[in-house]
Amino acid sequence: MRYSGSREAPRRGDALAGAAQGASPGELAAVDPHGVLQQNMWTPTSLTLPDDLTYEGWAEIGDVLGNAESGLMWYMGDWWRFGESHYGERAAQAIDSRYSFQTWMDAGWVAGAIETSRRREVLSWSHHRDRAGRVA
Repeated sequence: MRYSGSREAPRRGDALAGAAQGASPGELAAVDPHGVLQQNMWTPTSLTLPDDLTYEGWAEIGDVLGNAESGLMWYMGDWWRFGESHYGERAAQAIDSRYSFQTWMDAGWVAGAIETSRRREVLSWSHHRDRAGRVA
């Protein structure tokens, strides 16, 4: 599991979120002992949970959901920067139209200005954006 460098210890949801990014079945089993990532059906409008889901598995999913909301702009920014560096102008063709082009550009700019080791979970993305303007 990759760690962002914040001084806080990783939480269980951090491990699960990291596991979803291309882990092998063995690696996935190590960070997802309850199998919640393999069992769930995620769509843009629903989350269907199995009837036999344990409390621990249910709690892990809650951690993942909580982390996803608070990290969305970072995820978008890091994704955008990767696309720009690897695919150039083609990256603009892949953006999600639910967000403006400027939102994707802003997220990428902040993600580039604030290296991952300097990002703090206790501070909002907007705080980091304001700080990025002073760093640039």
